[in-house]
Amino acid sequence: VRICLARSLQRLLAVRPAETLQWMRHFTRQGEDGQPVEHQNVRRAVTRALSGLIGLLSGPFSESALHLLHALAGDRDVHIRRALCDHLPEMAGQSDVVTLDLIEEYWLRDRDPYVRERTWNALRGLMSEGSERAEEMCAQLIELA
Repeated sequence: VRICLARSLQRLLAVRPAETLQWMRHFTRQGEDGQPVEHQNVRRAVTRALSGLIGLLSGPFSESALHLLHALAGDRDVHIRRALCDHLPEMAGQSDVVTLDLIEEYWLRDRDPYVRERTWNALRGLMSEGSERAEEMCAQLIELA
């Protein structure tokens, strides 16, 4: 039932953003030990609403959307991190500062090759737009390699 509810959140986000963001936070919460409370398939279903969530970054729900993006970016499930990395170009178009913050905090040292490749591509795109911070992060990635 929770998986079905989480999968329907993408349709509700545009019409009821406050309530939908509450449900999303509920499904991505962690226990006292830092472990996710919900099963990975419930958390993965939340990622279906990433485009709508990214769209909220420039509105009245930006703080809640940003908090949720940070929760998803730090998730232990690689498929959730990969899904979020697939949306990095869209996120960079909405807010390059948020994108660079997420990259620096979570993905700069990620061990998954898919996440690293998407992070590298997003950084190159931001560098081509003239972002000095993206250039510094690329230098860090080269040092790590």
